[in-house]
Amino acid sequence: MEASENQARVILGDLSYFQARRGVSTETERVLANMQWLSRSFEPLVQRIAEEWPDADPVQRYCDFLHNRLLMAQERGSDIDNREAFDKWLAQGGPGIPAAAWEISELSEP
Repeated sequence: MEASENQARVILGDLSYFQARRGVSTETERVLANMQWLSRSFEPLVQRIAEEWPDADPVQRYCDFLHNRLLMAQERGSDIDNREAFDKWLAQGGPGIPAAAWEISELSEP
């Protein structure tokens, strides 16, 4: 997979979030969680994205989805699972990440 630095940061953040929700503490648990995230979260969503937007960059659309899942969770005040978030995001037309959000993440680098 090819990804820009910002895209990689967003995707790795999702992987870290997945690990944290499972209470990963050992290297063995981390490896297992990584494989679970890849097969249960990332790959199925990228496939659905490719089906919905065949000409779009699936990595960018995945980042768009993650950004919107975060907004939904903030609005709700609690986590939202990927299935529900994807369906809502799709119903909204699959909005992208506003350019200002990328600028903020660039400014917040150490």
